[in-house]
Amino acid sequence: MSAGPVTFDLRSEFVRLAPERGQHTFDVDEAGGWWLCRNGRPRHARPWWPTDRVDVLVAVTLLHMLDQLGPVPITGEYLRVAEQQRIAPANLRCRLMVAAYSLFVRHLLR
Repeated sequence: MSAGPVTFDLRSEFVRLAPERGQHTFDVDEAGGWWLCRNGRPRHARPWWPTDRVDVLVAVTLLHMLDQLGPVPITGEYLRVAEQQRIAPANLRCRLMVAAYSLFVRHLLR
């Protein structure tokens, strides 16, 4: 997860996969930075810059965790990313949850 502009494709993919309910969401600013928001208010001081589809899946996983929505449903999109990243499907949910927690601690608590 490194700095750089987010593309519209990543944002539209996030919108398609993100849970529809919950207190948390990601808002994207004019510059393309992503802000984790709770009830519409940013939770951190600097934006996050996702770089690929894995980052989008991590963001969706984080929302499921923060809003206690239960496990992220592993759909075909998740399985395609797992195959591309050479992650065993049985380990995918755990790997995404670890990455989501890491994102939250390293970037979104500041």
